[in-house]
Amino acid sequence: MKKLEKLKQALVKEFKGDPRNKFFVPHEMLVLSVIEHTGNKKFTSAQLNKIIKDWGNGKLNDKGLDTYDAACSVIYDLAGSCFGDGPDDDVRFETTFLTDDSGFFAEVRPY
Repeated sequence: MKKLEKLKQALVKEFKGDPRNKFFVPHEMLVLSVIEHTGNKKFTSAQLNKIIKDWGNGKLNDKGLDTYDAACSVIYDLAGSCFGDGPDDDVRFETTFLTDDSGFFAEVRPY
């Protein structure tokens, strides 16, 4: 998906230009990651918010877990690119989900 790839490149470029101890993955990127990995073009922001809320409450079923993993895929790629040398780098990081007006977004920090 071209839009997601452009957003990822922009985030990595910004981070590499001014490295910090964390970066944020916007809600839109999480939704686009699910769409890319599942092929479900009708996946919505509200569905992502429910998935992450259910995950946080320990109430996620197997289908929901697959969707959660699809959302987190972009986080893994970005962590490898920002804290390592590329999206396939195996780096240690922690993710905290926060909310704003659009819904959940991710704060990502290296260990």
